[in-house]
Order: sequence, then C-alpha cells, then structure tokens
Amino acid sequence: QAPSGVDLLWRDGSSASFLFMVNRTDEDITVPLEGPGGLDLLSGTPVAGRVRLDAHGVDVVRVPTRAR
Repeated sequence: QAPSGVDLLWRDGSSASFLFMVNRTDEDITVPLEGPGGLDLLSGTPVAGRVRLDAHGVDVVRVPTRAR
C-alpha cells in the first residue's frame, strides 16, 4: 500500500524485483517495505523495513524476486 501522494511501480526480473518510488508531495515521506529488504540502487546502501523519500524525491530498490 503506497502512502498518499507516492507512486509505487514493481518490475520483476528473473533474478530480482525492482520497486520504483516517486514522491509527488511537498513533504518527506517514509514508505514501508515488506519482506527482507533490499539494496537502494541510487545510494548503494542496504535498506530494510522502510525507505525515506524526500519531497518530490525518487528511489529504486532491488529486492529478491517476489513470489508471483
């Protein structure tokens, strides 16, 4: 479930899934992450539990392939 004003888009590959996030608000927002976490591809740091998006910010997180 995306927080209000945040767009989430999943893309699934054969070895990983990717969560694209866009914050369309004027506020910083925390997006909860389910599962074991993953790698923030913009900063290169591991993430788990949640990702903070700056106002009008974007992020991409790589996670293990999701169950379909």
